[in-house]
Amino acid sequence: PSFDTNQRVKLFLRLGIGSFIVGLGASMQHGCTSGHGLTGLARLSLRSWVAVPTFMAAGMLTATLLQSAQAFPPDAQTEAEVLKWYVGSAVAASLAAGLGIIAAV
Repeated sequence: PSFDTNQRVKLFLRLGIGSFIVGLGASMQHGCTSGHGLTGLARLSLRSWVAVPTFMAAGMLTATLLQSAQAFPPDAQTEAEVLKWYVGSAVAASLAAGLGIIAAV
């Protein structure tokens, strides 16, 4: 896709601000999303079982509020599968949260 200069500046600002926030969050939570998702969950760390669903929910909420999908042209096949992705994401987040609660008990 072709972007004009104004769109590129906005995109790079979003990426820069997002990167800073991710770095800040990683230092505050003693690990990054991948570390919590791969290592923390495997070790049954309660912190990771709380953090990973929180990351997922915050990411979905942020993408929805910022309408980030509008930065790219629509694709008919992808648009047809949006409901499946929303349902799949909600089920995955619910399972992760449920397993976290079970692991904590």
